[in-house]
Amino acid sequence: MTNNRLYNIYTAILSLLVVTTACTTSKNKQQAKVKEIVPVSFSKDTSATSLIIKPAENRKMIIENLQVYVSNNTQPGVGVAVKRTDNKNSNVILPHIVNGNVYIFGGLINITLNSGDEAKIEVADIETGKLLNARIVISGTEQ
Repeated sequence: MTNNRLYNIYTAILSLLVVTTACTTSKNKQQAKVKEIVPVSFSKDTSATSLIIKPAENRKMIIENLQVYVSNNTQPGVGVAVKRTDNKNSNVILPHIVNGNVYIFGGLINITLNSGDEAKIEVADIETGKLLNARIVISGTEQ
């Protein structure tokens, strides 16, 4: 009689272990199917009068830091025009500081560009409209 009870207890425990193991492996297989998009950081440091930034096809780009350095005796200005695919275009006003004839525009910003959107950065003299050469530093993430 005791052997029958022990046998029943062992089989109950064994079947419980088999069911538990089967459930956890099926959960792991389901979790493995989930595709995770990992953000990739990017950085661009260039010298130009204008710059167009676009995300790659089916990607999203978030510009988190934009700095423009202009060394000029004129009155420089920096324009950032964001062109969206849904025609909700916008312009971004960048704060600036002046130290002698060195102008620093930008700082921490948050511009999200979806696939098909573009941001155009132009540096020009605000009185004449003549494009000026500047150092443009951009960093952010792309997903």
